[in-house]
Amino acid sequence: MINKLLSKVILIFAITVFMIPAVRAQQPEAHHDPAKKYRLAYELFVKEKYSASREMFHEFLNEPGTAVNDKINAEYYMALGGAELYHPDAENELVRFTQKYPESLKARTAYFHAGKILYKQKKYKMAVNYFEKTDISYLTNDEVSEYYFKSGYSYFTTGDLTKASKSFHEILNVESKYKTAANYYYAHVAYQNNNLATALTAFEKLKDSESFGPVVPYYIIQIYYEQQNYDELIRYAKTLEGRTDLKNYAEIKRYVAESYYKKGQYEKALEMFEEFEKNYPRLSRDDQYQLGYCNYKLGRYEKAIGYFEKVVNVKDKLQQVAYYNLGDCFLKTKNKQSARNAFQFASKADYDKTIQEESLFNYAKLSLELSFQSVAVNALNDFTRLYPTSKYTDEVNELMAQLYITTKNYKDALVALDKIKAKSEKAKAAYQKVAYFRAIEFFNDRDYEKSISLFNKAITTEVDQKIRAQAMYWKAEAIYHQKQYEAAIKQYRIFIFNPSSINTPMYNTANYNMGYCYFNLENYPEANTWFRKYLKTKAETDPAKYNDALIRIGDGFFVLKDYDNALSYYNDAVAAGAKASDYCLFQNGIIMGIKGDMKGKANTMNQLAVKYPKSVFIDDAQYEKGNALLSQEDYKAAEDIFKKIIREQPQSEYAKKSLLKIALIQFNLKQDDQALSTYKDVVKKYPSTSEAMEALTGIKNIYVGNGNPQGYFDYIKTVSTVNVSTGAQDSITYEAAEQLYLKGDHKNASRNFEEYLKKFPNGYFELNATFYKAESDYRNKEYAKALAGYVHVTSKPRNLFTEKSLLKSGTIYLNDNKYDEAIADFNRLEEVADFRDNIIEAQSGKMRAYFKKGDFDNTITNARKLLSGDKVSNELINEAHLLHGRASLALNDLQAATTEFTAISKINSANGAEAKYSLALIQYKLGNFKESQKKCFDVINLSPSYEFWIGKSFLLLGDNYVGLKDLFQAKHTYRSVLENYEKNVTDPEDIRLQAKEKLDAIEKGENEKLQKEIEEKEKQYFGSDRDSTDSE
Repeated sequence: MINKLLSKVILIFAITVFMIPAVRAQQPEAHHDPAKKYRLAYELFVKEKYSASREMFHEFLNEPGTAVNDKINAEYYMALGGAELYHPDAENELVRFTQKYPESLKARTAYFHAGKILYKQKKYKMAVNYFEKTDISYLTNDEVSEYYFKSGYSYFTTGDLTKASKSFHEILNVESKYKTAANYYYAHVAYQNNNLATALTAFEKLKDSESFGPVVPYYIIQIYYEQQNYDELIRYAKTLEGRTDLKNYAEIKRYVAESYYKKGQYEKALEMFEEFEKNYPRLSRDDQYQLGYCNYKLGRYEKAIGYFEKVVNVKDKLQQVAYYNLGDCFLKTKNKQSARNAFQFASKADYDKTIQEESLFNYAKLSLELSFQSVAVNALNDFTRLYPTSKYTDEVNELMAQLYITTKNYKDALVALDKIKAKSEKAKAAYQKVAYFRAIEFFNDRDYEKSISLFNKAITTEVDQKIRAQAMYWKAEAIYHQKQYEAAIKQYRIFIFNPSSINTPMYNTANYNMGYCYFNLENYPEANTWFRKYLKTKAETDPAKYNDALIRIGDGFFVLKDYDNALSYYNDAVAAGAKASDYCLFQNGIIMGIKGDMKGKANTMNQLAVKYPKSVFIDDAQYEKGNALLSQEDYKAAEDIFKKIIREQPQSEYAKKSLLKIALIQFNLKQDDQALSTYKDVVKKYPSTSEAMEALTGIKNIYVGNGNPQGYFDYIKTVSTVNVSTGAQDSITYEAAEQLYLKGDHKNASRNFEEYLKKFPNGYFELNATFYKAESDYRNKEYAKALAGYVHVTSKPRNLFTEKSLLKSGTIYLNDNKYDEAIADFNRLEEVADFRDNIIEAQSGKMRAYFKKGDFDNTITNARKLLSGDKVSNELINEAHLLHGRASLALNDLQAATTEFTAISKINSANGAEAKYSLALIQYKLGNFKESQKKCFDVINLSPSYEFWIGKSFLLLGDNYVGLKDLFQAKHTYRSVLENYEKNVTDPEDIRLQAKEKLDAIEKGENEKLQKEIEEKEKQYFGSDRDSTDSE
């Protein structure tokens, strides 16, 4: 009705267009006729002269006596005109109209026009409010179409798809300018609501649309895909070939590829995926996976690996499946190590339980095949725990049996075996073997208590009698190293009298060790018996031990005063070329002296000096030679010897003894004045020593012998260390403290020695008391107090306690990281030591101090001294090799480092594990990455109980993969460290932190490279004509 009325009005205005001058001529009349003014304003509105219309309506409203309806209509058309003119206040004018005239019919259409204004401003949520208040019965047909489209679109943009769909549906078949767009959005909403059939019908209506024709094929393709109608999708896609106007054409290609993929036609799928890849800058993870899977199914494993590797950076089901397929690809390309890593990560995800189970099985199996024994133990145990009824159970049990026999991860294997309550015979055999070798590891690390506990387990598991016998032997060795000699003797006897021990390689060595147990207990008859048993079968002896046994037997006979037999064994040792032949010669000379053959003694001591000029017994031999000459009353020759000792070795223990002997010679030659002077020299230079006390006796004898006792008393007053009147009290006080020390009551001993020193600061036993107090403090772990005592002792002239004090003070300085002070004490000890053991301690102390100080050249010098010396323990030799190797590595002398680390690389201990790791590191430094990898596995496989070095080796393994440009394996190796390594408080480095830093560095580099590739593709992709078209 309104439409027809408007048509008539337009027709009237068209007819009267030429009458405008007449109208104008009549305008003055209109100024006085409100009705005519209203009609004129309305005519201008109809002619879309909105500005003039608004002015005329405004004048009309100011006229008096206007009709109410005309006034309402005038305000309405004024507001409507403002809307058409986009006046900023148009919306408010319309709203005010509806508020002012809510009952007016035009208020219903005013809401529509207010909604249009907000729609134009894209304020869709506010527009919806006005559209919902509109009464469409008062709208024209065109306005109705406009209403439904714009309200529908507003609902669409605000997310109310149900109302949007209803609005669009109203005008789907109504001819208007909104019909096509309404169909498009209706289809779009149906698609979003998964009403695929409805969406498909609507989209097909638009395939020839100029605006939407290039867009809808993409939606049609998606719908066919969602309906799993892959054949129809492929058919329809072929009809699109050659069209250049299509939007998202590359995506259409991808759907075609996926359709072929779903149909299992991997060759065609791969062709389409690769075409899509060329034209699209950013492939999704799904795209990468499907490209990988197509290549995988077509047997193109290397290409498949490349795509699968790009999928595994996000933790989800796709990652798990990709890892699983990667594992199979790596197996097909004979890369078991990488396959193992892939199956490991697939087994950690639980999205697909079947894949998880199979992956864990494959991971365990490959771990075993690749000799990751400790990992295989854990993986197989996990598998049996998680999947007790698996189809792989029988095979897993077989693998477990094989692993327990061959594993060298004794620590973890022992834990695993302990969990088996009812052990089979195979498991028992494995348990005995694992317990034995784990005990050996503890023994090599000097943890004797733990080693004994495990040796007991190997002994009580009576499966392999040879292992049982060897466990008995090493248990005795562990007890011996604890210095429990009585208990060690009992255990050696158990070993020796065990029938299965006879065929072990250490059977005869047990006789030698028994000899040492008795020797240390000073039971020399029994010691000699066992040493001689050892010598009985020379073919079963070690040359060094054989010669040492000869010497120890000689020592036993010497102590027992069976000098003939002692000489015989010492001579046998010399004839055998024993390293301690100089000691044997010295003992021979001593025996000759005891037997009264002073000339023979002197000649033997002279022979020692000539044959072994660098012997530690040179000063001993010279002194004893002097004594022999003195006994022969060859005073001149004897005095020359003693003077030579004082001159050439003033720090030697024999310097003060030689000075005392010179005084005795002078006394024997009736040179009392000279003797008195020399005796006084001894007291002055060596106070508080036994030689000083002996010299005082000589002084007293000379004064008294000359009838001058007063002279002796006067002299005594000048000696601060002697007080005749308090001598008895001095002695008793000291003896009381000494008794406490000998009983092992070091706390009270220290207190009593301190009281003695306060009471007798220059007492007869001042030196002894200071030393034994320091020893007590040391045992009480009061190292600062102990150090003060040792320093005081070493500040005195060479004495009985000098060597021990230098050793202890040097050790305390070393433990306090005072390396210069430690080195100074160890240097002095090496110079003055009479005992070979102390020389060895000095050299080893210097080696450690120099290494900790970072002085690697001197570290090597002292390590070489130990390695070339005799009587150095195996443990210390291993340490010397280790520090020599570390120092050489620090100096980048890789050849020397290799030699040293190789020397100890076969030892199953922490040092051996470090040596193996260091050999791998050297190969890495040389760029021999594959060789370095092999050596990393040496640590992982052969030294499984040393987690720190295993962790370091996995880290180095990752570095080698980086060197080989295999970043995938490098990343997964570092991730393995992050997920499996637990930091120990004693670890010198944070391995997990290092792994994270290395992993982050690789991923950062990969991301930068990927971003660069994407940018290059985007330049190509967005430069094409097809993809530059905007969708409507």
